Amino acid sequence: MKKCKKLLEWVTAEDGEKNSKNDLNTHFKEMICNILFGIIFLFFQNIILKIIGVTWIIAPVVAWYISLDKKDDKKITEKNRKYVLDAARNTWSFFEDFINEKNNYLIPDNYQEDRNKKIVDRTSSTNIGLELLAVISA
Repeated sequence: MKKCKKLLEWVTAEDGEKNSKNDLNTHFKEMICNILFGIIFLFFQNIILKIIGVTWIIAPVVAWYISLDKKDDKKITEKNRKYVLDAARNTWSFFEDFINEKNNYLIPDNYQEDRNKKIVDRTSSTNIGLELLAVISA
C-alpha cells in the first residue's frame, strides 16, 4: 500500500504565478478542449455557433496576450497628487476629531451632520480595526 506524503505542502499564488510558463504554446496546450470544440462548432450551419467556435479557437491567443507582463511607467500628476493628499487629510481629520477622551479613544459607530446628536456612542470591531489602520497609515 502506497503512503501519501507531502499532502499539506502548498504553493502561494505568487510563487505559482512565478513558476508558471506564460508562452503561447502553454496556453494552447491548456486550452486544447476549447480549440477542439471550436473546430467542431465551425461545422454547424448556425452562425451563432460559428462565432462561438471562432471565439474558442482564438481564446488561447487572447489569454496569452492579456497575461503578458506590461509595465507602465505612469507618473501621478500634480492635480491627482493634491487630490489624494486632500482626501487623506480629510479622512485623518475625522479620526483626529472623534478619537478623544470623551469617546474613550474609540471611533464612534457613525456621524450624522443633520441630527441633533451627531455621533452615536457605540463602536464596533470593524470601526476599531479601521481606527488602527488609520493610525498605522498616518
